[in-house]
Amino acid sequence: MMPGKKKYSFGKDEKLTNLRVISNLFQDGTPIRSKHIKMLWRENTETNNKQAVQVLVTASKKTFRHAVTRNRIKRLLREVYRNNKIPLLEVLMKKDIQISIAFIYIGKSLPKYHELEKSFLECNKILLNQLVNKQ
Repeated sequence: MMPGKKKYSFGKDEKLTNLRVISNLFQDGTPIRSKHIKMLWRENTETNNKQAVQVLVTASKKTFRHAVTRNRIKRLLREVYRNNKIPLLEVLMKKDIQISIAFIYIGKSLPKYHELEKSFLECNKILLNQLVNKQ
């Protein structure tokens, strides 16, 4: 990332796809909850990825039967993360830490963008406090 230039993309490298890392994240991850989002995070020591964060986004098939609805929710969650990830990346680069995050939508109805953003910012604030106070 170039100094002074903020990167708001969500590239292929940022997507969490390694099954071993995903299972470890769900077994040992630290949960953070807000109204619409449950966030699981874990320090990532297993992969040699260049990215500071790898993200997994999911919505329950039990709650949202139609794939169209689940995909819409996941698209909104990715967009909220993409637009608000800069403070998290700055802390991670300063501490030289790599983490894996799972965003799980726990609401019961289709959310609006601003509701998801508010929930994300609550979770992100707690995560940043945990990362800053770590060690």
